[in-house]
Amino acid sequence: SDDPRAGALTRLYLAAAQEEAGEIEEARRTLAVARRQLESLGDRVGEAAVAGTRADLEARVGDLALAASYYQLGLQLLEGRVAPQVEWRLQLGHGRILQRRGAWQEAAGALRSAVVAIESTAVGLPFEARGAFPADYAESHQRLVEVLLELGDRPGAFAASAQARARRRWTATPGTRTAVVHAETAGAQDRRRDLVRRIGALTRRLRWDGLPAPGLRESSVEAGRPPDDLRAALARTQTEYVQLTADVVRSLERGASPPSIREIRSLLDSGTTLVSYSVGEARTTVFVVSRDTVVARRIDVDRGTLGSLVDFARGALGVGSRTGPGTRWRPPLRRLHDI
Repeated sequence: SDDPRAGALTRLYLAAAQEEAGEIEEARRTLAVARRQLESLGDRVGEAAVAGTRADLEARVGDLALAASYYQLGLQLLEGRVAPQVEWRLQLGHGRILQRRGAWQEAAGALRSAVVAIESTAVGLPFEARGAFPADYAESHQRLVEVLLELGDRPGAFAASAQARARRRWTATPGTRTAVVHAETAGAQDRRRDLVRRIGALTRRLRWDGLPAPGLRESSVEAGRPPDDLRAALARTQTEYVQLTADVVRSLERGASPPSIREIRSLLDSGTTLVSYSVGEARTTVFVVSRDTVVARRIDVDRGTLGSLVDFARGALGVGSRTGPGTRWRPPLRRLHDI
């Protein structure tokens, strides 16, 4: 490849294919070569991505201690750099291992960081590009809910569950990217465009080893700068872009955040109870909120099983509405009730 960075990162796909074929040692060697190549290029973010891939591999083969060390290495490589698309994978993977070890406080911190990084990645995505986002976000939140419950923080667990539902609605709603743009002042929009242009220019300069790319008109300020200076300038510009975006998102969410458990309890009378479900891939957490208590229970029902039961019940209700009054709707609803 003419682009050494792209060539090194392509080895991640080769390693995945080797692992799929059961060639674990070959996959490890491929990842080691990729990391050496990226290290020679001074690409710390690329190195972190390789470390995360190696950590995922070790976790899948059952060496949790080695996996944890690679997740930590990846996070160390990212220190002082803005790369949420890499960071969230490292934080989520590390959080999984900490959760399995029962290190609840540390797991909560890692999973919170994963959620923040995923949201940073998702900000500004067009509706068509959100297909893979909910699954990643849902796992981070579901694990955070479980960890907070282990810590005895039921209000925090409820808030994490509510925020996950709010974000899933966001991913299913066209036009929400436009809201971010409309929430910006004219000055902020101009600054965002300027930062995007600058990030693109600095990235191209680094790709061409500090030389102007063919056909690219560079300012005299950027011309002749050494690669280390360019990387530092790129990191500063990326940080400013993420901060600008985060400020806009926070201003939007201040008016759209789900109510806290305290606010919900204040609205309930003595005879009213709220039941809320946090449905995960492996099991479901049920929150029962009354005016004076909050109870959380975990049940061994996964998302697929519950979805199938709901679909079956909907089908039975639809048939019943077409054939007139009857009792065929009772068994499927009873099955849901018995869960």
